Amino acid sequence: MTSIASAVTVTADAAYKTKVFDSGTVIFENAVVAGAEVEALGFVLGVNTFNPVEARDVAANKTASSGLFKRVDTTLGYRFTAPLANLTLGAVHKSFSKSAQADGHSSNTALVARLNGGVKGTLLAWDAVTTIDSKNRTNNVEANVRVPFGFKWVKIAPAVGLGFNDPGAATIAALKSSKRYALVGVGVGYYSKTADVYAEYTQRRNSFTGSGGEVDAVAVGARLRF
Repeated sequence: MTSIASAVTVTADAAYKTKVFDSGTVIFENAVVAGAEVEALGFVLGVNTFNPVEARDVAANKTASSGLFKRVDTTLGYRFTAPLANLTLGAVHKSFSKSAQADGHSSNTALVARLNGGVKGTLLAWDAVTTIDSKNRTNNVEANVRVPFGFKWVKIAPAVGLGFNDPGAATIAALKSSKRYALVGVGVGYYSKTADVYAEYTQRRNSFTGSGGEVDAVAVGARLRF
């Protein structure tokens, strides 16, 4: 692998989501998720904010309240690039507002490894992400494949994903029923060199073939590149 980055790139995005998934569980509903990522000389710095429009009632009489910056994720990593795939190693600090620490989630720092790539000559894209959270004793692995097709800029993108949570994650009860989960969905978007506008539908379910655990989510957003 090589680790030479030729320029500084900045990506900013914002999306309204009816459900926000994290490790196969819903952490916010009706929320605006906005953030930015800067890459320079192989180093990657990103900030992602979660801003629920309305409060969400959860188990154990806990409530994830509405408002700005109820969760802020700050990531720092290094990206190794190669023709077949890119490998990003780093860490993410998830900072929860006290009023948003629902379902047992709390502020923590986790190690992250992401492998992503595609097939040359096609629009197929794939990624696999591993997160190791020693504080909450939750480890997650999630892999996704997207196959966009269509016209030059407007494309339809079916997507499937499969995730696993550490069966020993006793600190977050919501993960006990989400040891394995599947994600299926489709998106449509307008793409250009500097901006994307997209809409996506995603369903979280217990498996690809069986029924159970279905949760539907819709997202509408935009992405800018500088």
